[in-house]
Amino acid sequence: MKFVKVLLLVGMLLSGAGARAADDPAAHLKAVTDLMAAMQSEKMMRTITGTSGFPSEDKRTLAFAKLAKIKPAEIYQRLGQQVRPHISMATALEMTHFYSTQYGQKVLYSTYNSGATFGGRGAPVPSAAERKDMSRPAFIKAKKEFDAADPAIRHEGFLLLQAINRN
Repeated sequence: MKFVKVLLLVGMLLSGAGARAADDPAAHLKAVTDLMAAMQSEKMMRTITGTSGFPSEDKRTLAFAKLAKIKPAEIYQRLGQQVRPHISMATALEMTHFYSTQYGQKVLYSTYNSGATFGGRGAPVPSAAERKDMSRPAFIKAKKEFDAADPAIRHEGFLLLQAINRN
């Protein structure tokens, strides 16, 4: 009986330590900031600026100029703070890994460089190894959460653009 109590106590202590590590706000912020860097959020900000409805071309040009003055690292940090409530730490880590792969880089390139698909070129096609990596339950769960958070990420990007334009 004592052995069972000791095992329960050890299990509770270990699960508490794991929960504290998962709830670490600084680690969570770093994971989300790293995700913003991996997905090249400065390019997303240019896309948001380009698709925003400015009253004149001069205001659009001014917005692009202000955005160009901001260093990418600052964009990652500011977006990371705003996006953190929308993305779990596990999802941030998993998607950072994805965007650092060769296939993830191709996906980013096709996302930010959308143009006419000439000669039948479309979305990138993953290799067998990449498909296997993307079939892991952790990635599938993270991808679903990330896709659900995408509108919130873009909204936070738009709010950041407004803050940059106010300055």
